[in-house]
Parts: sequence; structure tokens; C-alpha cells
Amino acid sequence: MRDAGGQVTEFDFLTKAPKAGGAYALPGAVAGFAAMQKQFGALPWQRVVAPGEAFAATGFPVSQALAARLASAQNILRLDATLAGEFLDQNGAPLAAGTETRNTALGLTMTQIRQYQADGFFKGDVAARIVAWSAAQGGGISAQELAATTALQGPARSRGTGSFVTWLPGSRTGAGAFTSSVMDNLSRGLRATRDPGAAMSNAARASLAGFGVGALPRDLGSTGFAAVDANGTAASCAVTMNGPFGSGRTASGTGVVLAQTPSSTAGLASAFLTPVIATSGGQVALAGAGAGGPNGTAAALYAVLEASGGRTMGKRGDLRGTGSAPYDTVNMVSCDDQACVALTDPGAHGAGVAAEVLVAGPLP
Repeated sequence: MRDAGGQVTEFDFLTKAPKAGGAYALPGAVAGFAAMQKQFGALPWQRVVAPGEAFAATGFPVSQALAARLASAQNILRLDATLAGEFLDQNGAPLAAGTETRNTALGLTMTQIRQYQADGFFKGDVAARIVAWSAAQGGGISAQELAATTALQGPARSRGTGSFVTWLPGSRTGAGAFTSSVMDNLSRGLRATRDPGAAMSNAARASLAGFGVGALPRDLGSTGFAAVDANGTAASCAVTMNGPFGSGRTASGTGVVLAQTPSSTAGLASAFLTPVIATSGGQVALAGAGAGGPNGTAAALYAVLEASGGRTMGKRGDLRGTGSAPYDTVNMVSCDDQACVALTDPGAHGAGVAAEVLVAGPLP
């Protein structure tokens, strides 16, 4: 998160494994979004949460991106009554793009979050339901750990990249170590070949090998977004459920799908989250995130290296992916002296918008 004065702060609210173990992770996103909103938000918390609350309660259309994920995860959806009711039709087939669906229980949960901020999720009735459901399913989530959930924060790690100063995840997370490795390997690879796809794929593979990581799940259940406003405030965020639809289980009465514990097979997902903010001459030049596994990290860093070397990033096709990731891997906001433009992964179905006023803060 970059404030209007140029200070960049890193917020860490990744999922955590409960002390008692179990298949379900301690959620952290609501705490992280609330902390960012309190310090940097330009709108009241209630106005930030209300649109998402309304979508859950009254309905929203399935996007092309979501339809693609539903098709590949339908066997997971069938095992949970709430997910099946929300995303499968009467014949058990995934909903097509454009079909409207809703999650009324989640709408009620978001009402509690709108009214009581983070306490509406981590304490009170919603928390009690999550704890009771986890216990009934053999999970280890406790009321004490939920109530104590906070977002860690501190100065982000900066790195000079050509004409840019680039802020990347810090060393206290796995994402910080992996990002540094990919940046080094990609810098060398781009000097050795004119094929950016090959350079990105090679950099990701080399970094995975360096950390002793072998095969990874095809879908790690991650996503990212970014926003920049006219005052130079910027937010870049990447989050993960540690697998497609997390654990694939919904805490009864809440509409909340719980993430898989980080100790699961997909628990490495957080190491491949790559929020990035880059400045040139003290002004925001890029803000975005790679969140499609190691390929997303490589794609995000490729955009930074290319732009810092003088290449204009002004249209969607200027972003490049490795071509081997099944879903969206990268989203960026690119700015110059005149305007900012939203760039989405050219090989997938991301969304971008330009408005008269962009509020840097958590999106509902």
C-alpha cells in the first residue's frame, strides 16, 4: 500500500494453520482489508462493504473467469451443499457465464462485517458458527485464535529496477524469497533470449528448482487486484485460498468457504503471491499483482522489468504470460504523466475499469 506521500507499507494477512491442526486455515483477509481501510481508505467502511453485501444477498452474474473455474472444479463443488446450490444447476452442471446466482448466508455475514468491521467476522455469531462447524468436522479453528487475528505490517522491501524503484514482498514471507529469485533469474534470461515467454518459464522453473519445489497443483486458488487514485495513492493485493475454492467446504450458516490449511498440498500458494508497486520520478508507474502460481510471479516481474527499461505498457497486449498457466496470472495498472490504464492478463478473463475517482483501498 502506497500513501500519497510516497510511503509504502506491506500488510501480511495470509492464512495460517491453527495450533490444533486440521484441514481448515485461520482466515485473515477481513482483518487485512479492515486494517488497510482504517489507515488509507477514502470512503467509510460501510460504503466499501455494502456493494459486496448486496451482490451476495440479491445476486450477481457468473463471469467468464468464474465459469472457467467452475467447470474445472465441479467435482469439488458437488461435495458441499452450499457451493453446489450456488454454482451448479438442477442437473448438477456448472452455471454458465451470465447466469445469476446468490449466497444469502454470505450476505448476512457481510452485514455483520459492514456493521462491526473485523469484529463482525472474528468475534460474535459468525465466529461462533465457524468454530462450531470446524469442531464438528474435525478442524482445529478455535475462538481464541479467531479473535486474536490481526494483520502484520511494516515497510515494504524496495529494489532498483532500471529507471524504477520497485516495492516487492518482504523477506518475512515465502513470497519475498521466491520473488527475489525469479527477478534475478528473469533479468538474466531476458538478456540471453528475445523470447519473453521462454525467459519467464525458465526463470520460474529455475527458482522452483532452487527451492526444491516439484510438482504443483494446477489451480492454487489465488487472485490479485490493484487500484491507483489521482493523489498517487496505490494499493496492490494478492490473496489465496490454498486451492480451488479453498477446502471446498462452507461453514454452516455463514456462507464462508474456508481456505485449506497452509500445510496442505496447495499450501505453497502464498509463496507465489506477487503484489508490486513501482514508481518513476516519485510517481506511480505500475501497480499490480501476480497471483497465478510461479507463472504469475514471472509475468508480474516481466512487466516491471520491461516498463523500467523504457517500454510503454499502455494496452492489454503489452502484458505477457508464460502461456502455461490455466487461468489469470497477472493484472496491472500502468500510469504515465497523462493517465492510468488497467491492463489485464491477455490470455484470460480479468477485469479492469477507469473511473473519475478511484479509491485506493480494499475492494468488496
